[in-house]
Amino acid sequence: MPIRRLPKHPRKHQPEVTEGHEEASTLIMAHPREEAARQPPGLVEDIRSTWCQELSAVKAEICDKIDKIDALIEEVNADLKGEIDRLETDISHKLEPILATSQKQSEAIRELETTAALNDETTHRLTAEVECISGLLVKVTEKCLDLEGRSKCQNLRIVGVKEGKELG
Repeated sequence: MPIRRLPKHPRKHQPEVTEGHEEASTLIMAHPREEAARQPPGLVEDIRSTWCQELSAVKAEICDKIDKIDALIEEVNADLKGEIDRLETDISHKLEPILATSQKQSEAIRELETTAALNDETTHRLTAEVECISGLLVKVTEKCLDLEGRSKCQNLRIVGVKEGKELG
């Protein structure tokens, strides 16, 4: 991760100590040029050096915290990858029987479709045969009725004439 470097110049407004007070509560912000004009030359360099040291310390703290955060992110990332791998394995093991059952069911469906197609063909063929046989049955029934009617005509009895005397 690239680290940004802070500028080497002090802040625009640096604290100025008011006359007679050395405490931090009495600091007043002044423009650096005004402050430099009021302070002896060595003091400006001391202030600048102090600011640079403080900024370096703050920068080091920030970099340490960023490194700790990066380490935590890497740890969480590794944990998440491990958990994802475990879940993928669990899901894979649970899906295997489902996929096997699905494949068996697909094969059974294909067999049922084939059987249904064959049964459909057979049904059409048998329907045609039944229609043909029904037509023949109607014709045979008509012939039977005709023959029955003709045989009844030959079975006439004439009252008063003895059996066998009809020929002569």
